[in-house]
Amino acid sequence: MRRGLVGLGVGIALFAMAGQVALAAESLGLITGSDKGTYYQFGLNLQALVKPQGIDLTVYPSRGSVENIYAVFQRPGVQMGIVQADVLAFVSRIQTDPVLKRIAGKTKLVFPLYNEEIHLLGRRDIASFDDLADRRVAIGRDGSGTYLTSRLLFKTSEVVPKDMVPIDTDEALAELKAGRIDAMFYVAGYPVKLLTEKVTADDGLALIPITNKSIAEFYPSVEIPAGTYTWQATPVPTVAVKAVLVSFDFRQRTAT
Repeated sequence: MRRGLVGLGVGIALFAMAGQVALAAESLGLITGSDKGTYYQFGLNLQALVKPQGIDLTVYPSRGSVENIYAVFQRPGVQMGIVQADVLAFVSRIQTDPVLKRIAGKTKLVFPLYNEEIHLLGRRDIASFDDLADRRVAIGRDGSGTYLTSRLLFKTSEVVPKDMVPIDTDEALAELKAGRIDAMFYVAGYPVKLLTEKVTADDGLALIPITNKSIAEFYPSVEIPAGTYTWQATPVPTVAVKAVLVSFDFRQRTAT
């Protein structure tokens, strides 16, 4: 129900935005994330919601939030994108990079969507986030929201892993199962398709709690309920980031 109402609200915001920027109402583009992630599925749900209103919404997969911000700024046919709020805040605070400064000046927040839980999947002998010290951890591909959030978590907590491995989630899961890394991050609203379809109890993996006090000062504490995944018997405390819908600010023709 909650996400359905959010979807309806996004649809209303979408209609208003489409009229505001004087685009052809029947053709809009939304860039999301991996086709196995929540962003992409949310985009497909929104596509179905607006279709009866005569809006043809094309949903594009991507490598994540950073790519989405660039795409909304410069890719033809992509008027909107879903990004993590912490990534958006990071870009808005960078004043030394002229390109990022221009992007921040032309990016408009349209609508807050939902919390994205930070999934930390690892070997069962890892009890908490703090135990990632001196471990090999997959942090997402460079350019993804997961990558930036993972690095911010380590910087905020001052936990220092042995190695931060910049690979995407599919490769990370394969490496984790093979024992070549100890844990992996995936920032997405639960349930995550990859973890639902590609992880079983026989893999010997578990969701690792994120309860570090320094991290909890910057990210809201949430819980992934027991049974969200068939191999997850108990609730797992973690933290979340907010997913937001952004667009290019068509009202200002020249970036500041």
